[in-house]
Amino acid sequence: MPAKLLPVNLHGQDLLPPDTHLLSFNGNTIVPANNDIPPILPTISTAQLRQQSTFSNIQTILSSNNNTPLFVQARQGAGLVYYLAFDPGAPPLDNWDTSTGIWQAILQRALGDRLLISSGAQSYDGGPGQILTRGGVVSFLTPNISSTTSVLILLLLGYILFLGPVRMWYLRKRPTSRLHNWRIVLSTVLVFSLLSFGLAAYEKATAITNNSVSLLQINQDGTTGHMTTYMGILAPNQGDVNVQFPGENLSEPIDTPYLDHNSALSANQSSGSSSSSTQTTVTYNPNNTGMTLSNSNLWSIDPIISEQDLQLQGKLSGHLVVRDNHLLGSVQNNLPSALSDAYVLFPHTFIPLGHIDPGQTRNFDVLLHATQPVSEQTLADQIERQAGLAGQYFPFQQKKQPQTDLQKHMALLSALSGVGYSYSACEGSCLTHAITNKSTIYVTGGQIPDPNLKNDYDPLLIPGAQATLIAWADQSLNQQQGLTINNQTPQGQHTTFVQMPLKLDYSGLITIPQDSVTGNVVEISSFDAGAILPGAYTLTTGNLKFELDLPDVPHLYIGTITITVPDLITHPSGPGSGSPIHNSNIQTKIYNWQTHNWEHMQLSANDTFTTNQPENYTGQNGRILIQLASKHATQIYFGKPTLSINGNAIP
Repeated sequence: MPAKLLPVNLHGQDLLPPDTHLLSFNGNTIVPANNDIPPILPTISTAQLRQQSTFSNIQTILSSNNNTPLFVQARQGAGLVYYLAFDPGAPPLDNWDTSTGIWQAILQRALGDRLLISSGAQSYDGGPGQILTRGGVVSFLTPNISSTTSVLILLLLGYILFLGPVRMWYLRKRPTSRLHNWRIVLSTVLVFSLLSFGLAAYEKATAITNNSVSLLQINQDGTTGHMTTYMGILAPNQGDVNVQFPGENLSEPIDTPYLDHNSALSANQSSGSSSSSTQTTVTYNPNNTGMTLSNSNLWSIDPIISEQDLQLQGKLSGHLVVRDNHLLGSVQNNLPSALSDAYVLFPHTFIPLGHIDPGQTRNFDVLLHATQPVSEQTLADQIERQAGLAGQYFPFQQKKQPQTDLQKHMALLSALSGVGYSYSACEGSCLTHAITNKSTIYVTGGQIPDPNLKNDYDPLLIPGAQATLIAWADQSLNQQQGLTINNQTPQGQHTTFVQMPLKLDYSGLITIPQDSVTGNVVEISSFDAGAILPGAYTLTTGNLKFELDLPDVPHLYIGTITITVPDLITHPSGPGSGSPIHNSNIQTKIYNWQTHNWEHMQLSANDTFTTNQPENYTGQNGRILIQLASKHATQIYFGKPTLSINGNAIP
């Protein structure tokens, strides 16, 4: 029910610091900085904060004095969801001067880095379905020679043998049959011609092929997901190709420029010109999407990307608990398909789960020291080596095919990690020769950080998730099957790769490493602050404020916290690496929620700050605020602040 806007105290424990306020509290009224009180108090929706399995890390950013939440943030999978209890665009706030500040605070928190000046490396869009970083996937789309084609080859060999050696042997055995030699030849030609034309007609009718690789990212609730499907369509001697996609989806062909170094498809898709594209007509309807491809090459393979949201039949769920240096977990598969080669991934390390049948629950208990990361290896490399294969396993580069399902799965992990595809702008793989951030590629001339220096660098992880479950579904999970090509159901091989974010709970003595909690930009008070690369910043004037959120643990008693602010000038290879090249010019402050003041935060030689009085800096809702500025108005370069925790969680 709506209620009158209650007095808002922005100086309370769980709200913003005084120098970032939008409103202030004076008696029983809301007073902006210029004392411009709106004539009519706006209404707000009354609500109570409730924990839900669908969301994680739910936080109250702004509340009234009676703790009515006004601005709430929650994480859902790789995204953030915001709740606002009042409408700044509705009367009377729409004509109130202070409403501009409200919108500014909301947008700065929601958009963060995207509001900063983008400078430094040249950036590129990753293409449809991030094809420039996943280009190796198209190697899975090339169809193999069918059994019918093999029969045609055998039939041709039989025809040659029968007319030659077999006919001559028969005539030698029966000399009287030489008078009927022309009849034998004519009969052989007639019989084999009929068989050949019959098999060719059958081959043409059944040769329409659609090989596909689907990447299904299941939401945290385990019942819905988003699927990206890469398809390679072969319709020999069919002319224009008409494809009908069932359900609501967004589908488009992959243009040849995105495949400039992938000979598996680009050579078939174009006839000599690397900049040509297949002429395509797309028609969208509420229940399906139609696509017509102008196909001048009778044996061309048309690569297509399709994306759609899915309502799953059944549910996939997982629960992880860190307890006394142990990781306890369970994954329950209530989907209609078995899951093969399942793994739980963390930044830089993983836990194998194996095969999970429908209705089965897989439990595990692992010592944390047994999951230590391997230096300078991606998660795909580590998983492949654990499976007995070489790192960056991708047999397509040697013109070979994976022989087992496990090999196919490992090859796909390599493809998703940038192996098997190079792009001219990246001077190689865009994941190994550039820096990627979601769908944006930053070209750095081949200079990239050690994968172990960034928690969101590995492409197999869901950004923002504490842990990621991956597996392969033995059967399709798309309930809207029924794709047709030229009104025929195509044959082909289909692979479904599943990803799902998992939440970590804590119990007992715990140590939360620094790559589990990273800072987010919540306020920009600078005219020249820029994001030079993902997670790397620069400024000369003003300051940036970052927020570090404690894990969502109901009864967490913290012993010490350590905050790391990477100085990219003094330690270009990472915090604490080597001898400092220069003296640090970064001025760091931390907000004290007890005194409501910013305090100087003295960093050690390792770019860290440790305190055994965390209650002064965490606030009621577990929010740590860091302010970074330049000491002498000189340009500084720094990375995202990170947080590590030693404490005790009591169930």
